[in-house]
Amino acid sequence: FFIIGAPKCGTTSLAAWLAEHPNIYMSPIKEPFFFSQDIGNCWRYGKAAYERLFNKVESIHTAIGEASTTYLFSKIAIPIIEQELSGARYIVMVRNPVDMAYSLHEQQLRSFNENIEDFQQAWKLAPERRAGRHVPPGGKDPILLDYPSWCRLGEQLERLYSIVPEERVLVLVLDDMKENPRREYLKVLEFL
Repeated sequence: FFIIGAPKCGTTSLAAWLAEHPNIYMSPIKEPFFFSQDIGNCWRYGKAAYERLFNKVESIHTAIGEASTTYLFSKIAIPIIEQELSGARYIVMVRNPVDMAYSLHEQQLRSFNENIEDFQQAWKLAPERRAGRHVPPGGKDPILLDYPSWCRLGEQLERLYSIVPEERVLVLVLDDMKENPRREYLKVLEFL
């Protein structure tokens, strides 16, 4: 199974909770980004190295997963996963896109991928950045600074559902996770 995003929507917490379950194996590296090869921060160590992330899977593990927040956004990740691991399950975490945008901007600032501290100015530069202009020197990939595109969760879910049957997708809302973590966690266990 894959926790595929969206970024800044609680995926780290969910991955950590699931990693504590004795029958669930989570990749020891969160966000290897292996399948989102259309985004500049993807896994660069080859397929064999990616597969080694799962070397410690044992017979007690009835669910095997990884969490990469770029997979929902990527145009190629889900089709590649479906080709290589047909039948995979997907967990999508969402939140209010406005809150997500601010949080995403803060993350990019902290990771030194963003050099504009004013959120409104950074948001307005998105079209320029899509074209490769006004990108900070040493930035990982201009697409990571395209906040409007990352926050179009409806479009991303629509693309996912056009590829994957609904019964293999679980969508969770961050506010629901905050309100009742146990209920949402049990919902995930039942899904898996």
